[in-house]
Amino acid sequence: MKVRKRNGFIYDFEVNKIKTSILNSALNANISLTDSDIKSLINEILYIINNIHKNNPSRVTSAYELKGIVYCALVNEGFKDIATSYMDTNFRKYS
Repeated sequence: MKVRKRNGFIYDFEVNKIKTSILNSALNANISLTDSDIKSLINEILYIINNIHKNNPSRVTSAYELKGIVYCALVNEGFKDIATSYMDTNFRKYS
């Protein structure tokens, strides 16, 4: 899968970048995540992405859409405080 960044460039989707972002948001929220938590979150994110793009797997997703997917996965998996931290961090990053 490809991701279109805000600057218009298209990059390969990298799960490790999502993982790092989630871990940083958890750290900012003073919450510890286990390896199992991370695996479950990544699986949820990939599940949502695959459902959205099931009819067009080669479609490029936007960084904006990806942020929303990560947020939804965090909330769906019971990590609302990390989701809030994730959105706050990303908002400051792009403001």
